[in-house]
Amino acid sequence: MFDNAKIKQHIKHELEKIVKSTKRFALSIGVEIDKSIWNKFSSKLGKFNEMPNALKLSFPFEESDITLFEEEIESINCRNLYLHGKTPKLNNPSLKCLSNNEIYLFVSNTLRMLVGMLLLKKQGLTDI
Repeated sequence: MFDNAKIKQHIKHELEKIVKSTKRFALSIGVEIDKSIWNKFSSKLGKFNEMPNALKLSFPFEESDITLFEEEIESINCRNLYLHGKTPKLNNPSLKCLSNNEIYLFVSNTLRMLVGMLLLKKQGLTDI
């Protein structure tokens, strides 16, 4: 993500110009877009430099010095897909034979285990 304040400000300014130009264009062709849609769109543009939530999910484990295995990382990634209404397909060869229901159970149980690990680590347990 961009660290330099001037670059962030410049990008935001350019994005705002595009939104204004698009509003004018929409009106010029007779398309009226609801103000709430523009507000939602502008809000999203204001967050252009934020890391996506899907990438933020592993930070608590890094901060707590918990090493995640490939299956655990894949479960964290699947969580985001489930939240967006998609059924994930696991990439791990040892898990490809699972049915959709078994994938759901595996992912949900892995996520519960990971939450438990974080709670134990926050309470001072060091052997995780």
